[in-house]
Amino acid sequence: WISDDGDYVFTTDETSDAYLTAYDISDINNIQEVDRIQSNSGSNSIPHNAHVDGNFLITSYYRDGTTVHDITYPNYMIQVAYYDSYAGSGNGFNGCWGTYPYLPSGIIISSDINSSTNGNAKLLVYERGFSGACYLEGNVTDGSTGSAIIGASVVILNTTIPNNSNTTLSGTYSSGNADAGVFSVVFSMAGYVSDTLQATLINGQVTILNAVLYVDPDMPILGCMDASANNYNPNANTALEYGGEADNTFATGGFFSGNQHLIFNASSELLIKSAQFY
Repeated sequence: WISDDGDYVFTTDETSDAYLTAYDISDINNIQEVDRIQSNSGSNSIPHNAHVDGNFLITSYYRDGTTVHDITYPNYMIQVAYYDSYAGSGNGFNGCWGTYPYLPSGIIISSDINSSTNGNAKLLVYERGFSGACYLEGNVTDGSTGSAIIGASVVILNTTIPNNSNTTLSGTYSSGNADAGVFSVVFSMAGYVSDTLQATLINGQVTILNAVLYVDPDMPILGCMDASANNYNPNANTALEYGGEADNTFATGGFFSGNQHLIFNASSELLIKSAQFY
């Protein structure tokens, strides 16, 4: 289905564990996928047909019922409402087969192929009890270096519909919630001390919340830069605890040179590296 301004198209795949996907078609010769989302991630349920109704995407979802996503920002769709009309879950062509949101009254109607209780088809009539999403955006940075933290987890607690996210390559994130109010937001990343901040979310508005995380000084790590070796090679078989991080200076000509700030996990895999190479 095409957005009202004609710049985006929203699609589904009628297969198990598929996505609702948004594409930027403003340049028809250079179509770009901008977001994808699942109503019930990991359930293997099947999306069927999606309809754009203003700033909302209303979808019939087998075994997941009727779902509503705010598409004000197509690059970050947020689920704001749903009604699961089928008692079962998972893969299968049962439950909600079609949804129609264009009645003059605003009423939404959905049809089920069958129900899990008696096997009969049924018609469901919904009023619009939902509002636009509350958007939350910001960035997550390292408290010591000021650099962006990539892949940090951002979780809004106690939400009606979970909507977790991670920071991008630039350290930014986009998240949101169906309900307005004051929420606790947990920022976390392996090797760092997690932080919980408060955010006031308002329907239809974007709230900016930035977070600064600091390296966990108590995180045990494996590996070392052996100054006695010619190559100063990180040796995963040498177990030395640095208390969470290692700041070392290495001589020119080895594997590394310059100032190194390294964090390893318990498997000696390098998690974070901020370095100046010379």
